[in-house]
Amino acid sequence: MEKRPRPVTVCTDCGAPGYDVKLSTGYCGRMVRGKRCRGTNQSAIGDNDWRECPACSASGYEGVAQCSECDGFGWFFQR
Repeated sequence: MEKRPRPVTVCTDCGAPGYDVKLSTGYCGRMVRGKRCRGTNQSAIGDNDWRECPACSASGYEGVAQCSECDGFGWFFQR
């Protein structure tokens, strides 16, 4: 399975990764328990900001199912 791209932003509240650096400092658009997240996206472009999920090798999938370790993102924020 193909690896997902390395994220470039992370939400300050829910931790969701983002893939468009132009959205850094903007509000997170993720829904958490039926409500919009109140966090903002912060830049996370450093070489050591992200690590690949070892369960899915950054693909976001375990077989045909979404990876349960990384919620399908393929990466973990580690700063």
